[in-house]
Amino acid sequence: MPTHSRLFRFRLLLILLLSGIGGLARSQDFPPRLILHDGLGEGTVTGLKAAFLKDETARLTLANIRKRDARFQPGQSTMPSNGLKPMAVWCAFRIQNDSQREWYLEIDPHYIPEIDFYEQQLDGSFTHQQLGTRHPYRNRPLQTNRLMVPLNIPAGASRLYYIRFWSDNTLRFQLNVATLPTLYAYNQRLDLFNGLYFGLLLSLMLYNGFVFVTLRDRAYLYYVLSIALVGLNIGHQRGYAFQLLWPDRPFWNSANLLAAGGCLCAVLFTNAFLNTASYGPRLRRLDLFVVLPAFLTLILTVLGEHSIGFRVQLFTSMMLIAYVFIIGIAVYRKGFKPARFYLLGFGSLVVGVFFFILNDSTGSAMQVGSVIEAITLSYALVNKLNTYKLEKEQLQIQALEQASSFSQQLIQTQEHERKRIAAELHDSVGQSLGLVKNRLLLLQHKTGDILPAKLEEVTQTVAQTIQEVRTISYGLRPVQLDLLGLTEAIKSLINETAEASQLPFYEEVDTIDRLFSTESEINLYRIVQEGLNNLIKHARATQAIVQIKRQENSLTLWIEDDGIGLMSSEAVPTSPGLGLRGIRERLHLLKGTLEIRKAHPHGTILSMTIPIQL
Repeated sequence: MPTHSRLFRFRLLLILLLSGIGGLARSQDFPPRLILHDGLGEGTVTGLKAAFLKDETARLTLANIRKRDARFQPGQSTMPSNGLKPMAVWCAFRIQNDSQREWYLEIDPHYIPEIDFYEQQLDGSFTHQQLGTRHPYRNRPLQTNRLMVPLNIPAGASRLYYIRFWSDNTLRFQLNVATLPTLYAYNQRLDLFNGLYFGLLLSLMLYNGFVFVTLRDRAYLYYVLSIALVGLNIGHQRGYAFQLLWPDRPFWNSANLLAAGGCLCAVLFTNAFLNTASYGPRLRRLDLFVVLPAFLTLILTVLGEHSIGFRVQLFTSMMLIAYVFIIGIAVYRKGFKPARFYLLGFGSLVVGVFFFILNDSTGSAMQVGSVIEAITLSYALVNKLNTYKLEKEQLQIQALEQASSFSQQLIQTQEHERKRIAAELHDSVGQSLGLVKNRLLLLQHKTGDILPAKLEEVTQTVAQTIQEVRTISYGLRPVQLDLLGLTEAIKSLINETAEASQLPFYEEVDTIDRLFSTESEINLYRIVQEGLNNLIKHARATQAIVQIKRQENSLTLWIEDDGIGLMSSEAVPTSPGLGLRGIRERLHLLKGTLEIRKAHPHGTILSMTIPIQL
């Protein structure tokens, strides 16, 4: 029994001894060391060159961490990614300076909320710098948009570093060690790319802002606000917003605030651009699943509950994606063609954000996606405007066609009604008056000397009445047009007008028979009739000229007088009478044009051109 007891104690001592030797060996290898020398232009401290420890509780201090050095694990990636949940990650590395240069550490990205930088001094103590976006910009040792820290390592010495990273959302980082000129040269290319990016966004915002001021279409305003918030989000990620816009207000360095505001503006733009009130009033109610969580995110962030706000914002973003694609596809299927560009633009941003979150090597994916979105949505707005313009033009054409058809039907109805009334006057009233006239004549021959005189007066009155009925009948329906043809009917109309008004007319009428349909001939006859009536009533002329000239593909009608002319020397009357309005309506049916101008030295000219459709 004692033998077994001694054997057990020996084994336990051997295990403890081997564990101590292993721990000592491990402590000698911890942390990974980076050696900098004059032949090295740039070094990188990431992945296997650094050790990492995840702090799920985010409560460990440097003293706690130093007691747990053995728990650090070598990094397996050049850019560690720790998912979307809030957590703290400790990074440890040692740098040995075998050169005469001054070295700097760049921490990328620059928007991590909490970065605690610990640097070991010669006496073994550690200095502490708080460099995250939750702290004022002036805490940073170099005043640039990128986070760079000088490594004060004397030549031939080495130093141990601990860095604590904490974020309430996505946490990933990359550590680069290089000389300051090297870092500036590398970042200069990035700054050029970012300058082009922000310049393009600003140009699109200014252009659509001016369009909004001109058209007062809210879709352009919401576009500007959406792109502005996207640009602010990218500016926050690239460090420009913190450096230039709110260096003393770290509160605004919150992805939750910018993302929630962007979701709200995206909903407003979606509803305005897709006109969901008309195309999808029921589906539009789904925007509450975006609006309410977005406001909740804002409230939680203001109250300091960043982690809960981040989770709510993730839900809000997913609801926004679902809402946009559901409403976009529904509106497109209802015939609103610009919706396809909207879906393409928003889809580009979604893909960019997706790769930005899941792929460590695509830090600019969101930037590229947002630029594609901005360009596509701006084009979509232009396409929407053109679509509405074409629809308006088509509606105007349809309205004009309907008005023209209505006018034509109305004029045809009027002509048929005139024809009916003329026939009634001629066949009924005219025959009855003629019968009365004949009976009076017969009675006149059978009576004495006094009565015949009275009968003669009655006979003349009846004859005048018959002539008036005949004149009214001819006015209602130009019988000459049916009997003589259009050319002779117009000539007869001119002669009758000249005879009735005692006004000399100079006529020159080409043969124009059978150039137009029956309805068009009636309209042309009425145009001449209205023009002559206006001349007699208003011109106070001493002579007039009527010319009808046949051209190759058109007909020219010219009516000129030497009367008092227009009220304004060169102006067309702004409120023409019924005669002139009737001329315009009939010319519209004939697809003709009317020009009214002053004759010299005085008078008025009506010049009309009517196309001949052979």
